[in-house]
Amino acid sequence: MVWIGPRPHSSRQSPPSAAGPVTCTVVTWTWRYEDGTGAVLPQPATEAFPSKADAESWLGETWRGLLDDGVAQVTLLEDGRIEYGPMPLTPAD
Repeated sequence: MVWIGPRPHSSRQSPPSAAGPVTCTVVTWTWRYEDGTGAVLPQPATEAFPSKADAESWLGETWRGLLDDGVAQVTLLEDGRIEYGPMPLTPAD
């Protein structure tokens, strides 16, 4: 257990039970790769990112390679929930 707050004055004192354990939620952002029909592609391997900005930056640097590997569109997921997409990787006409 992690104690947050002032230190107890006596070594025999313990933190109040209401404090409970401290938990952290880790959010991951991933791209789901799809073909032109929307079918999910198993390859290339999906990377996980700690933030939406990191995921979007990575896509901005690698979308051409993904397109060359047969990925037609992508969907951004936050812990499995669709944030947005599908978004085509082909340039707009």
